[in-house]
Amino acid sequence: MLKAGVYMHIPFCKSICNYCDYFTSEREGNNISRFVEMLKREIELAAKKIDRDWRFDTLYVGGGSPGILKIEDLKMIMEHLQNKFYLSELKEITLEINPGENGAEELKAYRGLGINRLSLGFQSLQPQLLNLLTRSHDQDDCITLFHHARSAEIENINVDMMFNIPDQSLEMWLHDLKNVLELEPEHITLYELTSENETLLKEQVMSCEIQMPDSNTSHEMYVKGSMLLKDAGYIQYEVSHFAKPGMESRHNLHYWKREPNVAFGPSAHGFDGKKRYWNVSSLDEYCTQLNENTLPIKGSEEISETMRKNEFILNGLRTNIGVPEKFLNIESGKKSHKWDKVLTIKKGRVFLNPAHFHLADEIATDFISVK
Repeated sequence: MLKAGVYMHIPFCKSICNYCDYFTSEREGNNISRFVEMLKREIELAAKKIDRDWRFDTLYVGGGSPGILKIEDLKMIMEHLQNKFYLSELKEITLEINPGENGAEELKAYRGLGINRLSLGFQSLQPQLLNLLTRSHDQDDCITLFHHARSAEIENINVDMMFNIPDQSLEMWLHDLKNVLELEPEHITLYELTSENETLLKEQVMSCEIQMPDSNTSHEMYVKGSMLLKDAGYIQYEVSHFAKPGMESRHNLHYWKREPNVAFGPSAHGFDGKKRYWNVSSLDEYCTQLNENTLPIKGSEEISETMRKNEFILNGLRTNIGVPEKFLNIESGKKSHKWDKVLTIKKGRVFLNPAHFHLADEIATDFISVK
């Protein structure tokens, strides 16, 4: 039986950050109620088509900001999912939470629903940077949320931190990471801020209202931030992901190992092992199609053998999973490639040395096929 994951996209936020290019909208009571009903219908329709041989062991509820949902709505969704899918082997249930949006009692209620992992969107602990990112929380909200999570007996916590923010210095970045390390989360993710198309941040950059840091500064933040976490005992198991031993995100590993993932909600992306598919990025269209008892799939793509090989290379070089040696056409003991000094071959697999993870995409382009 293949291991598989379930992803649910909750497309609502308290407010939309200037850098965000995910599909989301500001919360409205009627829209949320309508969405919950349509999400349940999508689960019902999808359950009729899903391979029953899959063994689901992870559930990830992301967004948006899933914490906006009422506890009873989230409970209803999870019970509906449990009724339609075989989920008795779930080992990891993750919920994304933003600081300042949920109190101690709500966190205890989440734990009562079986949620055993939280992903906390700190992003920064600097007031001026949080303001620049149009985040609605402050440093105290971050620390309070973390302690409330521990009080609710959540023993697996990820903290998202962001670098390459305008006006962010290397000293600020490392100071924030040291403060996060004092909390001792099980997992830390380092995201590089980029100005994505069709975001307010992109408009601000293009109009010169905001200036992004130069590439050397961004690189130094990434390298020194990574070293700090590794020196603290965290394993860098992917370019941006760091975990205490044994606390890697099972759900993310499904993606990187190319294992099936069932996806629900507007704009959500899924994979059935042979084909990738994605839902419509419109709440109205999502609800309209489900009202007609049609899955809200906008498009799909069959994975060719060449694409499959390229995905193994891209994912393997970005993680500590590695790449099957045969895919790279290099052999142990033969130094014939310009990247030999940063690659290691062990038991038939090729690994990129973690100190050079920042080169993963560049290296991968030299190995992938364009056929």
